[in-house]
Amino acid sequence: MLSHKEYANNEFLWPEPMEQSWQVTPAFSPRPSIAEALSPKMPQLGLPDIFFISAVMSSSNRPYGSVTWLANYYGISRPSAYALPERVINKLLTPPEELLIPEKIEVKAEVSINRMNRTILTSLFPGNSSIRATQKILDEAFDDPKSIGYISELRSEAGLKAGEILSKVNYLPMGPVIAVRDETFFQKKPILLLVDPISTTIVAGYVAPDRTAETWAIVLQIAEEQGFSMVGISEDMAKMYTKSLDLAGKKDVKAQKDVWHLERDGTKVRLKLEREAYSAMHEVIEIEKRLAKECLDIVFEQEYIVAVDKMLEKTEKHDEFETILGHLHEALTLVDIRKGYIHDFETAEWYLQEVIGEMEKIEHKRAQKFAKTLRNHQKELLVFLQWTEQSLIEFDIKLASVLPDEDARGQFKKVVARSWRLDQAVINGHAQWKKEAEKVNSSLQIILNANSLLGELALLLRQILDASGRTSSIIEAINGILKSFLKSRKSFKNQETMQSFLNLFILWHNMRVYDKRAKRGGKSPFQWAGIDLGESDWLNLLGFLPAK
Repeated sequence: MLSHKEYANNEFLWPEPMEQSWQVTPAFSPRPSIAEALSPKMPQLGLPDIFFISAVMSSSNRPYGSVTWLANYYGISRPSAYALPERVINKLLTPPEELLIPEKIEVKAEVSINRMNRTILTSLFPGNSSIRATQKILDEAFDDPKSIGYISELRSEAGLKAGEILSKVNYLPMGPVIAVRDETFFQKKPILLLVDPISTTIVAGYVAPDRTAETWAIVLQIAEEQGFSMVGISEDMAKMYTKSLDLAGKKDVKAQKDVWHLERDGTKVRLKLEREAYSAMHEVIEIEKRLAKECLDIVFEQEYIVAVDKMLEKTEKHDEFETILGHLHEALTLVDIRKGYIHDFETAEWYLQEVIGEMEKIEHKRAQKFAKTLRNHQKELLVFLQWTEQSLIEFDIKLASVLPDEDARGQFKKVVARSWRLDQAVINGHAQWKKEAEKVNSSLQIILNANSLLGELALLLRQILDASGRTSSIIEAINGILKSFLKSRKSFKNQETMQSFLNLFILWHNMRVYDKRAKRGGKSPFQWAGIDLGESDWLNLLGFLPAK
């Protein structure tokens, strides 16, 4: 019995011998290894099917429409049908013993120990993989998952080696630096960081038993012994910071208190006053609803009038604080965003004095407390303007050699400063300034195209503004990166293992090359700082050279 007849397509009746050959082809046939070799990507074809298709495609008097029919019936493409005869010929011309495909033999590739170790450490930084995830990666890549103990021990030893390397770094090439410092916590252990904000180099990083002034003084002294010249420092309002400078013998180093935290705290106070005002408004509305149902003189006189007075008082305090807070933001600003003026210290100091004086008049506990904080740190809130004015002295001399006209110099500085300020606003998410930033940047580009010497001066002025030290936001960003890695760790055995992990992070961070699209793109923090350790790859520095 012809097996294909029961489901043959009756719309076609092909001429002999094609019709007869197709009819005797079995409906299902085993797929031996030779069929896999002839059509590896067409598993639906048995050996008879392959020979039949090849015979039809090789025929010189092939009927019209047969190729389309073959493709539709066997579920293959027309190019596959055309290519099959040649594949059959090529395969059948080979010796029979080579035609048969042997069973797959898994060959385990030899992996050098350095390559294995480099992969383990790369999975940590920047991979941020846990030990068990690293085992999965190694198993998939090298069929060798390694043990938890091996991976853990490698990380610890590499961390100790990283610590030795970092302790020998000479920071003298960086020159005078206005540093930033801060601390973060993991497993209730403080992690102390000292950073150069221009190059983003982490100069010092320690897992300490505490964050007292004495501990911070030791950190500053160790950095100084490695050639780090700190002429100023930006920090938050922590009380021990000022004392630590005295203990480290750095009484002449001026400190700038981070204004971002201060402005954030001011916003929290404003929101507190706003909620109180809305609560008073809600109370008035509720009483009005009661009076609408039944107007009682006693309710009106003893409750409603009192509630309205309270609402007016709360609203007035909020509005007054909000206005003064706006003036505080202006007093603590480096560059006027609308005009491009670089604020001078003398004017800003007078302005800040007036703002604090007005804020102290607001009779509210939170407002009074905030005003007291401003008063206590008043002398440390505008130091960034003094640093900037000092840096602008040399800049103005260079600018005068290119632009002799004083008015032209003033206009140039305002355009560049406003361009910088608008860019900062856009970076910080203030999208309303994006169009204005594009407009100002276009105007600045026209000026730079007219005089090629102004390009370097514009870049220099932007660098001066970047280095003003107004906030410690750069170290907050680095803290954020560090925390993303720490969150992937469940815990550390002890302070030493945590320090070992921190050493690896610092070495990787200081030697990683930023993306070319970034502000500091194309170079690593160490390269921006002028520090050369003889290697550009942190893994090479640790002794794990790539396999040749």
